Formats: sequence, structure tokens, C-alpha cells
Amino acid sequence: MKELKLLIFLQLVIQTIMASTYAYPATPTILNVRGTVATDRIISISGVNLMNLNTTNWLKSENNASFEGADSFIKEAANADGWIWNPAECGADKNGQYTKDVKLIGNKAALLINDCCNCPSTISCCGNRLLTYNMDGRSSGYYAGYFRYSGSKWPSGYLKFILVATHGNGLIYFQPWGWTNSTSTGKITEYFLRDNGGSDVYGTFSPPKNIGLNEWHHFELYIQYTLPKRIDAWIDGQLIGSINPNSSGPTLYWDEIGFPNLNGFVAPDWIAIYMDMIAYSSSRIYPASKIEVSNNSFYGQGVVRWQEPLKISDTEIQIKLDLAGLGTGPYYLWITNNRQERSTAFPLSKAVGNDSDLPSIPAGLKIIY
Repeated sequence: MKELKLLIFLQLVIQTIMASTYAYPATPTILNVRGTVATDRIISISGVNLMNLNTTNWLKSENNASFEGADSFIKEAANADGWIWNPAECGADKNGQYTKDVKLIGNKAALLINDCCNCPSTISCCGNRLLTYNMDGRSSGYYAGYFRYSGSKWPSGYLKFILVATHGNGLIYFQPWGWTNSTSTGKITEYFLRDNGGSDVYGTFSPPKNIGLNEWHHFELYIQYTLPKRIDAWIDGQLIGSINPNSSGPTLYWDEIGFPNLNGFVAPDWIAIYMDMIAYSSSRIYPASKIEVSNNSFYGQGVVRWQEPLKISDTEIQIKLDLAGLGTGPYYLWITNNRQERSTAFPLSKAVGNDSDLPSIPAGLKIIY
């Protein structure tokens, strides 16, 4: 009898552990941090479940979303991954590639380049984009991914980033809008969110921090075309703005990402965009891994700074450290994965070693053909 009771007890314990494991997936765990703790220094973070993607409601697989196609040219690789590349006016194969030189997640990223058109301020041209998803008939959805601009300078006019068409001839735009210096390599200070179906509804919104060339950032859009209609925009995991469109189009149709078109560029000016882990889903997508540093050991208290990622995987993350506004420390590191599970605070005082032996991330390069 004692043996039977013990067996039943052990079985209950095992069932409880299994149920607990299933109901509460493992949170991100930071095991160690290597590098020099100072602004603009690269540090490497090792751990488990640092990304742990939930792709249940994605329209593409993780590999397809991160452009892991086998070919080096985007036309063939994009087709293999279920994407369509539309170079439009700047239509040379060299202006669209999969690249291993600059990537964030996995082995590759998509690279689109604009360097072959004259687009003075009165002309809208230079389309070079991926047609990412056929959203025909969908009334809502989330759209997200990582982007990184590189180039000689920003255009003096505008730079379209995302265009979503609706039935009823409506167009939704999400794009950089302001620069600290439109004729140089200044930083993005505003984003423009617009729906021009029916009445023209738009707003300009500031990102959490100004966005420069050669920096990885994350965007997310939520488009709801059932009543009450609304469009929300996030940058680096933070909601920056919303609009309530009055479009006649009842559903979404198709979309473009990259350079739907731009304005105010004259050759030999050039600009490129790297993209990684671009996903469309019926539920929130979130950043693959949100890395933050604070001067308080309790999450959400004190000053919290989002950190620019340079590499993201389940077991290793590299970031370019930003301690602006955090004082002299101590500093605490958090990682929130795609499932919105958050690590415990890791004191950066425990960081070991020096970052001099860490691989440098290439700055934006002009691609030579």
C-alpha cells in the first residue's frame, strides 16, 4: 500500500511539473555578459530563450520571414521564400539582394538599394520594394520587422517605407518624415502615418529616440479596417501614435515595403535599406528580443533605455550599449522575448572581459558591382 501511495504521489508530481512547464514556458535567462560597460561599446549577452519566437499566427515561417532563401540574388531567393521583388523604375538585379554582410537574425537579411534615379523635389520615383503579403480580403492585422538604413545621405523630400493598399483605392503610408539635416546624414526625428482613402487622415509622431543611418530598429503596425477603424504604429516596442482613418475601402489588398518611392534625390546620391524578420500576423508580433538597460533594479522604474541590437539569437545577443541619461550606475539589463516573457535583472557590474575581441558590425557599405 505504501508503495502504491508513493507511486501515485510521484505521478502527481510529474504531472504537475509537466503542466507547469507547458503553461509557463521558460523565460529568457541571461547567463553572462562580456564587454566593456560604456556608451557606444559592443557587449555580448549569452543565455537561453533570448528570442523564443512565437510564430503561431504568422503568414510566413520564421525562416521565410528572416530571408533565409538559398540564393544570393533577391529575385530568386525572394521567390523561394514566398516574396515578390518589384524593382520598378530602378530595375536592375544588382539593386536587390540577400546579404550575409549585414544581418540581424539568422544568416541573411534583405538589401534594397536606390542609386540609379534622379528624383528632384517635384518628382516621385525610384521604387524598389518587396511585395510582402497578399492581404486580399483581410480586415485587420499586425505587420512588423527590423530595418536599417544606410547611404550617402537622406533625400531632401520624402522616403516612403511601407505602403498598404485597400479595396476602394485607399492607401496607407508609414514613413520617416523629418531629419535633423535633410541634406546630410542626420537622424530621423519624426514618422508620418497616413490614410488617404475617403478623407485624408494623417499624423506625425516622434520615435523614442532619433534614428540614424547604420542602426537597427524595429517597427510594428496594427491596421484595423473593421469599425471603429484605426492604425497604430510602434517603434522599438513603444507605441508612437495612432490615427482613425475614414477610408471607403472595407478591406486590405496588398502591401509594399522598402522604397515604394522617394522624392528629392539626384545621382550619385544613394540610400539602402536592410530588412530582417519581416512578419505579418493576426496577433501582436513584438520585437524578436527587446533589450533594455535601466538605473533601477525594478523593471519600469528609474530611467529605461532601449538598446540597439547588432545580433539576435536564442543563445546570444550583441548590442551597442547606450547609457545616456542613466547616470553613473549601477546599471541593470533586461531582455523581453517575442512571447513577452522577461528575464530577471542582470547587474552589468557582473560583466566580464573586454569587447576588443568581439567582431565589429560593418558600417553601411556602398555595394560595388
